[in-house]
Amino acid sequence: MPIFDFSRLVGLTSVDNFLYNGIMERAKELILKYENAGKLGVAVSGGVDSMTLLHLVLSLVSPQKVVVLNMEHGIRGEASLADTELVRSFAQSRGVAFISRSVSVPELCSKSGRSEETEA
Repeated sequence: MPIFDFSRLVGLTSVDNFLYNGIMERAKELILKYENAGKLGVAVSGGVDSMTLLHLVLSLVSPQKVVVLNMEHGIRGEASLADTELVRSFAQSRGVAFISRSVSVPELCSKSGRSEETEA
C-alpha cells in the first residue's frame, strides 16, 4: 500500500499505479538512507510536487530532523510571496525548521542577460 493513495483521487490506471508505487518506494528508500545523517534539508517551492515530497518526508522522519528550504525568486510577484508564506505556515504548523531566502531573479537576469529559468 502506498504511503499516499493519490491513485483513487486522480483515477490512476493499474500501470500508473505500478509506476506510482515504484516511485514512492524509491523515494522512501532514499529518505530513510539519509535519515541518520543529521538534518535532512527539503527544498519546497509550495507547488504540488514539493509539498507532496515534504508530506512524504514527514511521514518517515521526525520533524526535528527536517529543515524546509525555500527560495522566493520574485518572478511571480505576490503569487511567489504567497507560495513562500504557504510553505512557512505549513512548516511552522508541523514544528519543522524553515529557512527562506529571497532573490530578484528578474533583476539578476537584467544584469546577466540570462533567462529567468537559467538564473532561477
